[in-house]
Amino acid sequence: MGPPQLWVVATRPDNLPAALTAARAMAEQLPGGCRLILENSPWWRNTRWEMFRSRFASVHVFERITACRGLLDLPRVHRQFAARQRALAALPFDPAHGDALLCLAGVTGLANAACAAFRHARRVLCLPRVRHTELLRPPGSGRYRFTTAGWLQNRVFEPLFGLERTLHLKPRRNRGGDGVRLVRLRRDPEQVYDVVVVMSNTGRERPPGTGERTVPARFPDLRALAAPPDGAPSHRRVVFFGTPFRLVKNLPPALYVEHLNVCFDFLRRSYPHADLVYRPHPAETTEAA
Repeated sequence: MGPPQLWVVATRPDNLPAALTAARAMAEQLPGGCRLILENSPWWRNTRWEMFRSRFASVHVFERITACRGLLDLPRVHRQFAARQRALAALPFDPAHGDALLCLAGVTGLANAACAAFRHARRVLCLPRVRHTELLRPPGSGRYRFTTAGWLQNRVFEPLFGLERTLHLKPRRNRGGDGVRLVRLRRDPEQVYDVVVVMSNTGRERPPGTGERTVPARFPDLRALAAPPDGAPSHRRVVFFGTPFRLVKNLPPALYVEHLNVCFDFLRRSYPHADLVYRPHPAETTEAA
């Protein structure tokens, strides 16, 4: 039996900075290292994150489970839920020895499954303040409605496998765009997690109406994470992130390229000795075209 470990559930690659920060901050309290749990999703496959794999003691990848599509789809969802819970239970997680579970940003899906598998562990949720506000938004029936797939998953599979009940709702008047669905736990985060870390730019914004279990914090310092090891030569880089064209459709491509080239010219003049790196949006698949 080794020293206690930190287990981190990161469903999307934009949670990776917070995972690396947690691994560094908890190195003394949990000297057994940090183990990463993630989903095999398009976001991870489209992100070059392998350079950070060595900072984790191990990486455990689980397949993404799509929502139930109706009564005929029940056997498939049951098999996948059961297989995922067995695989999570088989991990060398030992809450009695002091292992802790950290869930980043998401509370449903893989994070919810890990909470059910490690029910007696110290469970910590870390998320941005905006996301925390969404989790507390009341799901009024006048604005939202259950889908058949969401009802089957919430009422059948989640209680069967010991998961926290969730709410997967669609707006009654679909306004389009990103984030219109309401996906949250049936209970407030403080009722499920031992500690809820709410991140903001200042690190001093405590959400109103929260108790002692909710702790404000700043967003991770990306400059410190990207710093080279002691003694290694440093080299400056400028990273420019693209636009998710599938979501932002109010700008003609030709006009976007025109403004984008102006931005690139400014970067070339301002950083003549730096490497200029262009990265597509993690959710974008057709930006190259």
